[in-house]
This record gives sequence, structure tokens and C-alpha cells, in this order.
Amino acid sequence: MTTETSSQQKTPRRHDLDALRAIAMIMGIVLHATYSFYDPYWGITDVSQLPALGQLFSSIHGWRMPLFFMMSGFFTMMLWRKRGAFALLNHRYRRVFLPFVVSVFVFIPLTIIARVDITRFTEPAPVVAAPEVTLWTEARAGNITGMEGFINEGLHVNAADPEHGNTAVMLASFNGHAEAVDWLVAQGADVNAVNNAGMTALSGTISLGRANTVERVLVAGAELPDPDEPHPITLSGNDTRAFASSYGVSASIINMTLGKVAVSRVLTEFGDPTVAQQNAIAQIVNVINESIFLYHLWFLWQLCLQVLAFAAIMWLLGKVNLPHLPRWMMMSPFNMLWLIPLTLIPQSFMTAYGPDLSGTIFPDIDVLVYYFIFFNFGAYYFTLDDRRGDVARGWWIMLPVAIFILFPIGYAERKASYTATGDASLWSAFLIVTYAWFMVLGLTGLFRVLFSGESKAMRYLSDSSYWLYLAHLPLVIVLQRVVSDWQLPALVKFIMIIVVTTAILLAMYDLFVRYTFIGTFLNGPRQRPERAPKTPRTPTPAAEGAD
Repeated sequence: MTTETSSQQKTPRRHDLDALRAIAMIMGIVLHATYSFYDPYWGITDVSQLPALGQLFSSIHGWRMPLFFMMSGFFTMMLWRKRGAFALLNHRYRRVFLPFVVSVFVFIPLTIIARVDITRFTEPAPVVAAPEVTLWTEARAGNITGMEGFINEGLHVNAADPEHGNTAVMLASFNGHAEAVDWLVAQGADVNAVNNAGMTALSGTISLGRANTVERVLVAGAELPDPDEPHPITLSGNDTRAFASSYGVSASIINMTLGKVAVSRVLTEFGDPTVAQQNAIAQIVNVINESIFLYHLWFLWQLCLQVLAFAAIMWLLGKVNLPHLPRWMMMSPFNMLWLIPLTLIPQSFMTAYGPDLSGTIFPDIDVLVYYFIFFNFGAYYFTLDDRRGDVARGWWIMLPVAIFILFPIGYAERKASYTATGDASLWSAFLIVTYAWFMVLGLTGLFRVLFSGESKAMRYLSDSSYWLYLAHLPLVIVLQRVVSDWQLPALVKFIMIIVVTTAILLAMYDLFVRYTFIGTFLNGPRQRPERAPKTPRTPTPAAEGAD
């Protein structure tokens, strides 16, 4: 018989939260599987569209990440109370930050590769004749002699290519050919001409980080970007590469990022009203922020930031003796009286249903504050030792009200107000945050009832959920491409993507992750259960004489 420590007696394992975390992790597969069936900007458009899946996405997105941050705060406080600040930071460094860094270099490249059309490699490449030599191909190559020949034959220097409306000076500047830009300007090229996408030589060159040609077109009289419009230097790296590829321009994330730092200095010298207001550090931060996208890994990064903020707060509270919130303020239904108004503040600055997506290195402050509220609520909730589940009392009312009243009304209101004014109403923000808290606390209460005891299946899913979260997106995208042309109902293909993705990743987890160095890296060491030795069967007298 073993004797438990007082610490273990005070903090029994929360099997219900383990199970809830596992289900919420798997919901990430569901969320990303919806995109190809309703989102035209995802890059993969299925032949069978089902807009209702967009509503499913919003209904899950409205509570899933707030729930994660609340549980993260709960377990962060648990670890801090049991082991102390240093052990907490060390644990989060090894189990959150290091997996985040490794995943950035593994799963983000795999995600980008998965978004490439695989038919380019699986189908025979058609025989294509050598491209016709034109004024614009010569401009793209920076060949002054070639361009001179076409202009001498009567082609106007400002003639636009028929496909994209690019002029020669645009293509020369996009590709960084400074001497060609100077020659074209001397021939009368208009540096303020606009192509079919509304882009000028300057705006496209800024986006691509071509500091040398940015300076040349500015000297030639290019108009600075409109301060009331989004600045071209903030165009994301992925969007920039997309337009560059369509124009036959070679561009890499690294070159664009470093180039934009130099571009910002050039723009400052020429009095750009937007960039000139920023100091050098702010310019570099802005460029890095818009050039790197974390995809689904943003959660780990923001969790690191939340833990650092938590550690700073706990240190400060150790220096200042502040009064604690009374217990009744944390318990249902009184917690709604302050949680909803508090969360409404950051939500009122957002435009999406639920929290805005902020997958950059320096996330939006309103998004950080929004999740900060859920994280710290979870942390404080741990200190209450709520063994009776009072924090989620009334969950059986919260869930149906959230699902059947708050979500449909809030979703319709947010869509209507945004369509009418380009902004979201305060009423819709109120409905959204109320839905989030009702779902978070309602699910907490439901899982406390259903999974308060240990379940081997849920424990397995909980252990594997971290792997599923990290690895699922490239596989989902590949499967979306594979089924996108199949003549099947969208719902059937949607379910297939979820089931196949989950099955493959669970098999990989069991074979290659759980009891290997990868599993140790993600979750700590796991001991493979030993099989009990078979007990030899003692033959009966009848058996002995049967032969």
C-alpha cells in the first residue's frame, strides 16, 4: 500500500480536463478539414461546396482556443504550485517552446509543400514551345539591347502585356534590374502606371524588397503609397510570393524580409509618411511580422508568451499583497457578471466570429489580451480546489442556450453588421463572448460528469493529442487535394478527410512516436507496458491420458 503526499492529495489528476483537451485537439483536424468546402482563399477549392461547414468552423472556433487557454492556465498554476517558478519555466521551455521551434522547421515547410498542386508532379508535363521573346520578357531579364530593338520597331515603351497589364518598367523593377529601369525612364516610361491588379512599379517593388529599384523609381517621380491605404511593405510573404510567381519573378522569404528592411530606410529618406513615423526597430519588427506566418503553430507561440506574462504576474504578486477575488465571484452564475464585460473589451476590436486569427511572431494585442483573460481565469480557478464543480454549475442550461440561441443569433448578427458597415457591432461581440464562456464552462461541466474517472481510451487520446495537433495540417491539405475532384457529396469527403487523417496520425503515434525519442521530446518518457508472462497450463489427468 502506498502513501500519497499531501501535494498529490490536494491536486488529484483531472481526468475530465485531460479528456476535454484531447477532444478539443482533435477538433483542430475538423476545423482545417472544412476549409476546402467553403473558403475561396484557402487555395484548394473542392468541386462539392458546402457553406454550412463554414458555420461549423465558426461554431467550433468560437470556443476551442479559449478553452485551450483556460486549461493551459489551470495546468500552469498547478505546476507552479507543485514545483515552483523555475520548474514551471523549465517545463514549458522543454515541452512547449522547443517543440514549437522544431515544428516551425518541420511542419510549416511540409504545410507549404502540401499546398503546392501535386498534379504538377504526378501528371506528365505537356510539351511547351519556347516562350515568345517580347518587350516584357526582355524587361523581366533586364536585357536593355532586346528592349531597345522592340521600341525601335515602334512598340511604345509604356505598352502593357496583355495577360497582366504590366509595363516594361514594372517588370524590370520587380526583378531588381536598376540599370534597365534607368534606361526605360530615359525612354519615357511612366513609373506611375497601374497594372490589372492595381499595382504600380513602386508598390510591387516595395513588396518584393527590391531596395535598389525602389530608389530608382522614386527618383524618377513615383508617387509614395497612400497613407490611408494598407502599405505595400506589409504585404505578407506568402501573398508576395504568389503575385511574384504569376509574374515570373523569383522571390524568397529570406530575401524579401532582409530587402524590406533596406526598403524601409529608402522610403524614410524620401519622406514616406507611414514608414517615416517608425523607428528602425519598429520597421524591422513590422517586416518580420508580415513575412513569417506560423500557420496552426501560433497557439504554442502565444502560450509561451502567456506563460512568461503569468510568471511576471506571480512574481509581482509576491511583492505586492493584493486582495484575492472572493470565491463566489468565480462560481457560476456570478462569474458571468464580470467575465463577459471583461472579454467584450478585446472582442470589440475584432472582426471575425470569435477571436481573430493572429499567426504572426508579434501577435495583435487585442488577441493576446483576449486569451490572457481565459488563461488567467483557468490559473485562478485551480487555486479554488473546486471539487464539486461549482464553476460550471448549470452546464446543462449553458450548452443548449449557447448552441441553439447564442451562436445562430450571434453568427447572423456578426455577418449582417460586417456586410453593412465593414465593421462588427457591439451587440454581436456581446453574443460572441457570451457564447464562448457558455461553451467553455458548459463543456467543462459536461466532461466532469462524463469523464471524472480514468478512461484508458481518453488517456491514450490525451497523450497522442499533442502529436495530432502538430502534424495534422500537411496531411489534411494533401487529402483535400486528393479528393477535391471526386464526384461525392461534400459531407462524405469531409468525414473521410477527418477519419483518414486521424487514423494515420494515431498509427504513426503508436509506431513511431509514443515510446520513442519523439514521444519523450513532446510528452516526457513513456514506459511501454510489459506483457505478463504466460502461465503454463497444468494438464489434467484426462488430458494426460487423451493421447
